[in-house]
Amino acid sequence: MPRRTTFKDRLDAVQGFGPGFELTRLILASGVVLWHALVITSSEPEARSTPLWLLAWALVPMFFVLSGFLVTKSVLRLPVRNYLLNRVARIVPALAVDILLCALIIGPLMTVFPLTAYVADPAFGQYFLNIFGWVHYFLPGVFLDNRLPETVNGSLWTVPYELGCYGVLAVLMAVAVMRRAVATGLLAGAWLLASWLLMHFNIDPSDGTVGHAVRFLLLQQGSKLVPYFLAGATLYLGQAHVRYDWRIAAACVVAVVALSLGFDGAWYWFRPVVPFVVCAPLAYLTIFLGLSPLPTPPSIAKGDYSYGIYLYHFPLLQVIDHFHRFEAWWQLLLAAVVPVVAVAMFSWHVVERPALALRRRFSLVGARVAA
Repeated sequence: MPRRTTFKDRLDAVQGFGPGFELTRLILASGVVLWHALVITSSEPEARSTPLWLLAWALVPMFFVLSGFLVTKSVLRLPVRNYLLNRVARIVPALAVDILLCALIIGPLMTVFPLTAYVADPAFGQYFLNIFGWVHYFLPGVFLDNRLPETVNGSLWTVPYELGCYGVLAVLMAVAVMRRAVATGLLAGAWLLASWLLMHFNIDPSDGTVGHAVRFLLLQQGSKLVPYFLAGATLYLGQAHVRYDWRIAAACVVAVVALSLGFDGAWYWFRPVVPFVVCAPLAYLTIFLGLSPLPTPPSIAKGDYSYGIYLYHFPLLQVIDHFHRFEAWWQLLLAAVVPVVAVAMFSWHVVERPALALRRRFSLVGARVAA
């Protein structure tokens, strides 16, 4: 009987760089842009009432699964200090440029306040805290008349959870749990289960530091992203025991489609049962796609533009909406394609790629980019 192919076999065959990860990231980032075009044009409720609601909900969790899978390779190979520097070099430079672009260029051009009043407003200084993962959506006098008013960059809500996930892996490594797939998988399941139980029984933690921490880690929308990240880490740790099989992937697709058809996303959107039920099939599908020989479009063959697309698209959509109110979401989306891709390409070649090359001494990706 022939030996079954595993995720490890696929990783070894492609020398650790999954051929489908780039296209998967690009598709997920593009899906987020599409969804935010729906949000800004007030078409979101209609989309949630269709079977596509689960696909839209799954975009960011799948990003975190993918990130958990890829980052685990780094945390197992590097000392904690170098691993954290690695992550900072990947996330912070483009994030800092995005914050500076919004605060120093888009803000002064879009604000209804005089420039002196704009800069003197406390919200102006607070906006720079986004660089450190402390999310602030508001710049003084900016986008007040937009259909989604006062929100400069709605994509930033995931940043503290992304940074938090890196910290979680570092802690797991320090307590010698990180190399055990079963332990990491159980932690992901327990995290989702705790969140589900708290929300199902409407348990509201007390005020204070502990209460705020519980809300952040278990009750807020982004809290579901941490166990998805851990699910990706689990698949990497258990790669030798996870079969790479299109039939399993097809079964995962059937399960996800059945859930999306069986329930109304307008009601189930933030229900804790959804992330609990679909975590395993979404995690498997994400890594299966990443390890599959998906074609790389020529336009992205020389750069990973997904992070830039995710990071910069929202303020650009808001700028377009400020000047022209497209009635249909697809009109806004089409108007945003060229500027979003152009800024993402600039970000990769001028900001992200040089920052990645600087870490070539302790990063396989950095060494590959530098070469």
